[in-house]
Amino acid sequence: SMCLNSLMDSNGVDNTIYDVVTLEFFPTNPYYLRGLARRVRERYPDAIIVLYRIWTPREMIVAGESVFQFMNKRLHENAEELQTFMDEHGQAVSWNPSLMPMSEEVQEIANEVGGFVFDLKMALQASKAYQKRSDWFGATDMHHLSVKGHIAVAQGIKRIVKESLALKSYPLEPRLGTYGAGDDCTNWFLDPSAYNAKYTDPNVQINPMYSDVGNTKFTLEIGQGGGEIVVTNKFEGDRFLLLSYMTILGLPNDYPNAVVTLTTSIGSVYEAELNQEDYKQPTIHISTVGKIGVITPGDNIIRFDFIGPQKKLPFRVVAIEIVPVESVEIFDV
Repeated sequence: SMCLNSLMDSNGVDNTIYDVVTLEFFPTNPYYLRGLARRVRERYPDAIIVLYRIWTPREMIVAGESVFQFMNKRLHENAEELQTFMDEHGQAVSWNPSLMPMSEEVQEIANEVGGFVFDLKMALQASKAYQKRSDWFGATDMHHLSVKGHIAVAQGIKRIVKESLALKSYPLEPRLGTYGAGDDCTNWFLDPSAYNAKYTDPNVQINPMYSDVGNTKFTLEIGQGGGEIVVTNKFEGDRFLLLSYMTILGLPNDYPNAVVTLTTSIGSVYEAELNQEDYKQPTIHISTVGKIGVITPGDNIIRFDFIGPQKKLPFRVVAIEIVPVESVEIFDV
């Protein structure tokens, strides 16, 4: 969210004006949504902004466990067996409390930026919702939308756009705003050639990481002995440095805990611990974000060292985010 400028227009040459912008959000984290919605409105003053939330079967609770945990333990991730279980034991299935009701803050955010909220309708009884809408989701992971699910969401958004145009006509010459102070984000996940990190340390390498569905992702790996990289702040003023890195939802967590030392171009030193938490959840590799410190214009040195027991996996950096200092407060990172 804080990297909107880098994601949309990293070279500063894209003047495309979007008339409709859709923002999918996670209901328990409205902080990021507020900052993102504000930046989108600042860039596209006349756009129709739709905030939308999608429920998935994985967010149901079955016999006191998440659907994912339940399937891993008992059904070997077999969607047909889950359907049978729900048919026979529907009362044992409930919604995750974080989904209901929808946060009032989300509606407040939409009102603040002159946007709209689309909420994928769901039956009050979770098992009934799955029985009725199971074909909206992928048969293998029950999380990503199927073609039919995408059509349902597209129709809902289209309906909102029509209602918006009935209330207020869209200008013939829509305006193009700015991204504010700007940002500079480097993400290796899909692009191993990402640019803003220099290193000669043999302990630091870009390596592929294979996901459970066979797609290759890339990360900047820091070996067991630690290592250094140099990151450049291209802006004229100070910015805040964030690091996205891999962690595991589940036990055991095979990533090491890191101490990150930032030495700025004027000699200031910041130190941050990026600790791996243990979550009693199904084992899923995800990225999380850590706050490092303020970086000054020019080259800044980042040193990685490790604390605690040696782990099986290397420390994996997904992205480096150089963002306005004030945006860290807005997004409550």
